[in-house]
Amino acid sequence: MSSPAYPPGPAWPYTYQQPHRPPLPRRSPRALWWFSIVRPWAIVVPLVTLVMDIWWFATGRLCDYAAPPSDECFWVLWLSLPLAVVSLGWNMATTISARRIAHYRRGIPSRVQLPVQSALASGATVCLALLAWHYAAYMDRMWESHLEGAMVALIAIITLVNWLLVGFTAYEWNLDRRYLRDQESYVL
Repeated sequence: MSSPAYPPGPAWPYTYQQPHRPPLPRRSPRALWWFSIVRPWAIVVPLVTLVMDIWWFATGRLCDYAAPPSDECFWVLWLSLPLAVVSLGWNMATTISARRIAHYRRGIPSRVQLPVQSALASGATVCLALLAWHYAAYMDRMWESHLEGAMVALIAIITLVNWLLVGFTAYEWNLDRRYLRDQESYVL
């Protein structure tokens, strides 16, 4: 009995070869370390700000209960509460998205994440500037200046963290764009 005749070359399952794909973009260990430090702060600080706003409002530490909502003592609340809620929500969404992307699932694309994170950081900068101006203009009332000073410090941390996240998002966007450009060059 003779063996069946095979055509020259590799057998059928091995004739198709996967085209070479470029390696996934490599993030530097230093960038990953900074990102792992900044991301928890992006959630914890707005959460602390939100809790402090609610607690100060509920206990009447910022304003009397009889004060109208347009009173200047509510500046701290009107400038920090929306920023804390939006920052907390967006940073939780991007953290969940980053974890999904790390496990090769869908997430928020960086081309969406960069403008939203930039808008959030710009809004935090405006809130910080207005709150710092209000703190400097009404410093003569010492009974509430330490509360406003604490909120200015928290808003400054939120602003710094959001601008750092803009930088990291721009870095990832650049890596993703470079990866897609390299991947397009390998298309047959």
